[in-house]
Amino acid sequence: MTDIRRERVFDRAVGDCIRIGDSIEIRVESIGKGRVRLACSAPAAALLVERERIEEVAEENRRASRSRIPGFEDLLALQEED
Repeated sequence: MTDIRRERVFDRAVGDCIRIGDSIEIRVESIGKGRVRLACSAPAAALLVERERIEEVAEENRRASRSRIPGFEDLLALQEED
């Protein structure tokens, strides 16, 4: 089965809403200088995260996985000796 994604562009005014499925609603709260403030109503079990935050965490995880912990190799060597 192929994952088919659709991108939609909506023109909305303050107070207007967009519904996603049966349980998620996004409402335009305010529009300012180059920014739009949105309010999202969703079930507590729904994970709502800004894409930029996901990308930041992913990058931090990549950096952490490449970093060296001082003394870690020594601990591994001790474990191998046992």
